[in-house]
Amino acid sequence: SSSKEDTKNPRLVDCTSGAAITEKSVDLLDDSDKGGLKSIVDPYFSQNYPGVMDAGFRVLDYLYLYPSHAPWVEGAGLLLAAESCYGNDPVINLQRAHYLRQSFAKTDLSSIPVDDNTRVCFVYGAGYGSVTFGTVEEQMAYREWTADMQIIADAIEKELVNKFSADLSVDVNVHLNELEVVSFYSSKRITFHRDQSYSPEGEFCSNNCQKQHTCTCIFVLGDDRVLEFQLFWGKKKVNHPEAQRMIRLTNGALFFLHPKDEEDCLRQMFQMNNQTHFKHRNNGVKEKGVQLSVGLVFRTCVQTRTVYKGTGQLVLDSEPTETTHRCKRKLNAYEKCWTKNLMDECLKKKYLSTKERHYR
Repeated sequence: SSSKEDTKNPRLVDCTSGAAITEKSVDLLDDSDKGGLKSIVDPYFSQNYPGVMDAGFRVLDYLYLYPSHAPWVEGAGLLLAAESCYGNDPVINLQRAHYLRQSFAKTDLSSIPVDDNTRVCFVYGAGYGSVTFGTVEEQMAYREWTADMQIIADAIEKELVNKFSADLSVDVNVHLNELEVVSFYSSKRITFHRDQSYSPEGEFCSNNCQKQHTCTCIFVLGDDRVLEFQLFWGKKKVNHPEAQRMIRLTNGALFFLHPKDEEDCLRQMFQMNNQTHFKHRNNGVKEKGVQLSVGLVFRTCVQTRTVYKGTGQLVLDSEPTETTHRCKRKLNAYEKCWTKNLMDECLKKKYLSTKERHYR
């Protein structure tokens, strides 16, 4: 059942209780007709599709049970990167406060690769997102899509049709083709942002990797975390009782980020003559020392890049920048440092503890 704190906050959708969740989810949908939040969560996804939990933890086994390594090295394990957000001093991705991201992608079978050592795949975050997130292109990699990922994707695609086929603002006739495995542990978090970019006039930017009018779908594994939504007018937060919503993400749940929430539009319920949009953030797990929360973030992407088979590294034809050289020196130094093995072992133990608590 929900805690007293959660009960006092009607804007918190708690995935741990049954009937109360259904009632609150309906309330969110009713509000959405007037411009309220449209994003929803299904806390029973893994119960309705028993195979997805097994498949999800096999994906995490591939990442967390093996030593981390540089993106130009093939094999299982977390891919290391020295990330430099807006050109600042690079920080190893396992250690920085920003959430950890690992990418996998389907091959675009309609495109012809340049040679037998490469493939063309769908990508997310390889455009402007690489600047804001801070991973230089030389250290970006999109590893092969696996059978386990497809098991989860098939189930999500069915739920997209079940939940949004009557919603004309959502394109459900799509196939998920890109996966970002995002991890929150220790102090890892993400600040208010939109997944898609929009022009100052509110138009969907053509350089977005994700297809317009599609949901971002997050299959949650591990410990709880709370996703917070805030309505913005430009860069200003809107002060209104319904302008802030929080959705609890729990193990086995499936969250749908509705595309209309990020769009700039007039929202009737807020009685404003200006276009507004929702941003979201996540402050990570509550118990920083022991908890781990992972999201398998599935999208339908339209942008493609050529990558090397095996490693998934981007094939580049541009000369490395000074920032690129600094990031490579930082990564090489980290791999030689004793803290690397210590960090690998720490994350492995944290993952195994989380798996023991939640894998059933």
